[in-house]
Amino acid sequence: MKSFYYIIICISFILTGCAGKLVNINHNIDKYHAIQKVNENTPKLCNYRGKINIKFSNYKDSISFSALLSKKCSNDALINILGALNTPIALIKYENKKLYVETASKIDNEQLKLLADKYLFYIINFLTIPLELPKDKFKLSFGRKSYIFSDGYYTINADHDFKIYKYKYNQITIEYVWNSNILKEIKIGSNEGNISITFLNNNGWSNQ
Repeated sequence: MKSFYYIIICISFILTGCAGKLVNINHNIDKYHAIQKVNENTPKLCNYRGKINIKFSNYKDSISFSALLSKKCSNDALINILGALNTPIALIKYENKKLYVETASKIDNEQLKLLADKYLFYIINFLTIPLELPKDKFKLSFGRKSYIFSDGYYTINADHDFKIYKYKYNQITIEYVWNSNILKEIKIGSNEGNISITFLNNNGWSNQ
């Protein structure tokens, strides 16, 4: 009889391949063991070289462009913004926490510098994965499909494989879109608008 009901449930969730059945949150795990598992299972990424797509949107505007990114673990970075036929049209250089913008047009340079000044912090500083790891001071609670760690400032969500996929702090939300241990996209939401960064190098960003 149980197998009959399971078949009915699976049919109703056929588009997700019965994914709900596969997610297993261990409600009996203690906080310290959960923290250890998150530290072990969240990929450590900080160095990227390849193509990305960046999209900014707020209540007034939406801007999307492709770029070639060379980013070091020190957070120094070069961003070559691409135009038609993947031709570089602008260069953003971030080195020793200083910003340099070069374009062929003075007008484009000023507009791009304003954009870079406002958003580059998010693009560069959030390209170190993980942003924060849970520590002993964090409290552990459980969602339907996640482990939730909070210290009153950060709220960190980890999936059933103990891989971090969401942060919330200071009215900012950061979400990681994973395919196994390959990072496909980072989504950043704040009161000022939203940013998405899609990694196009070898179908994503990984340590491999």
